[in-house]
Amino acid sequence: MSFSFDLSVDLTPLQHWNTNNVFLVVMCQHEDATVTVWDQRIKREDTVNHVLQLNQEFVEYYLADINKNLKDKNVKVLLRWEVMSTVGFYYADTVEIGTLQVPAKHTKGKRKYRPGPPNRTENY
Repeated sequence: MSFSFDLSVDLTPLQHWNTNNVFLVVMCQHEDATVTVWDQRIKREDTVNHVLQLNQEFVEYYLADINKNLKDKNVKVLLRWEVMSTVGFYYADTVEIGTLQVPAKHTKGKRKYRPGPPNRTENY
């Protein structure tokens, strides 16, 4: 399944003297399975991308439903960031940023699915 999403996130608080880069990931989770659908590495020097404003950004990696278990199900959408330090330990965190309603009918072809806005749980 292919879809687009909107994401507005300020990574400025994560950027400091000991930050080498931040690895940002959007994941979909259903039951015990979590799948990465989009990612981006943001370097400390890349100040233009410390505040991201993505509109109708398409996923980089399709959400596969080989066994057709996701039909007409809600899938959690998660945002994960990993701060890769210059010196010392890496640290990471994950927050739920919404849900995605998977269509009851899967279609074949190269058409990209554009759901309505996700049901956001909080603003980040």
